Amino acid sequence: AGAVRWTGNDGGVDVDLVGGDDTTPVVGDSGSVGRVYVVTNLGVAAFAKSDGQLVWNAVLPDVNFDGRGDRMTPVLYNEKLYVVGAGSGTKAVYQLDAISGSIEWVSMVDGFADSTSGQMTLVPDALGAGIHGLYFNVGTSATQPAMYGLAISPGGASLDWSSPGGYVARSHVVYI
Repeated sequence: AGAVRWTGNDGGVDVDLVGGDDTTPVVGDSGSVGRVYVVTNLGVAAFAKSDGQLVWNAVLPDVNFDGRGDRMTPVLYNEKLYVVGAGSGTKAVYQLDAISGSIEWVSMVDGFADSTSGQMTLVPDALGAGIHGLYFNVGTSATQPAMYGLAISPGGASLDWSSPGGYVARSHVVYI
């Protein structure tokens, strides 16, 4: 009744995820083993859902997570994990194979007025067959872009649009 079942570990040694951000774990059944995906200081890690054993740990160059709280929860879709880097200006957007943790592509996307944290929403085929929409909002002023829509294609990501507004009490809920 309410007992801790496991803590994330690597061979019996607890893994320090260096918390302090607004992300939440992503739980999925990629491959033959269910996984729990979490943001780390250097990228993202996957743990076995059954016992907390580290399955893989992906270091993502240019993700800029080290020591920052402005990180977004990754999105899992069709055995792909989408991760957007921290900071303003240019962000690294990654597609990882959720089973192996290997980086399939990274795109450097310009045009972000502010740092981001919280949740993203992925809508499959929102921009055409095989082109998904990845949407999120940020906490900025009413005059700077606060809503972003990324186009996610098989070869990479690009900024599809941005718009002021869409920010309400740090809810990070995006209605499409």
